[in-house]
Amino acid sequence: MLDLATIHEMAAEAAQEAAQEGREPYEYWDGEPIGPPFHFPFLGDYAPAGWRKRDGDDGDLFVDSSGLGEDDEAALSVSQFVAEIKRLICATPPDKRLGFAVTEAGEFQLYVGVYERDAELPDSPQVNGHARADCDGAK
Repeated sequence: MLDLATIHEMAAEAAQEAAQEGREPYEYWDGEPIGPPFHFPFLGDYAPAGWRKRDGDDGDLFVDSSGLGEDDEAALSVSQFVAEIKRLICATPPDKRLGFAVTEAGEFQLYVGVYERDAELPDSPQVNGHARADCDGAK
């Protein structure tokens, strides 16, 4: 089992690598399914230019990473995590963009940070970077 100091050291190393490689939070696009496998980069406490990590309950999601978690456990199960991502996307105004990234990782759970930045409307059929197609009734 990883101790807290090791988890923090891993997050610090991830932040340094993310900064060097120019990693950014992962954004979902219209038509893209929300669910495993998740393609979130490990950013640690690094916040790329133009991105701000949300504060409070909407800023850190405690998630089961084993795929075996149950809905009655402290960490979000896969189905709960997918539902929470959809809720966050649907509750975010269309002029904002959301991204997701791992901020800390243990053996069986991790924290996923929720990042926001002002949207620059893309020259594509996507709706401001959000997979908003499933938002009816999801709020």
